[in-house]
Amino acid sequence: MNDRQVVNDLRAIREIMDRTRESTSGEGGWFSVIGGVMWLVGFLGNQFLLQDVSGWLWLTVNGIGLLLIAWLWVRLTRQGHISSPVMRSIMLCWLALFVFAGL
Repeated sequence: MNDRQVVNDLRAIREIMDRTRESTSGEGGWFSVIGGVMWLVGFLGNQFLLQDVSGWLWLTVNGIGLLLIAWLWVRLTRQGHISSPVMRSIMLCWLALFVFAGL
């Protein structure tokens, strides 16, 4: 691989990163933060609480997380930040995760 190919590849990667950032409007990170906090609390509960209690904890954490994500989704949609199919796909994946966790 020569220098020209490396520069072209890095330019292509930068363009892809910029398009992804634009398509998600930079707001997709909040969904990940909420999910990460939910998982952190849930898994800490698995480690330090009784099994019966940790099940209720997961139910509560998932419910609160779903409400937070729905609130954030509505807020960002009203402000015009979410209009891309990428963000809709991310939201549907989160919704599917919550439905699966509730089963």
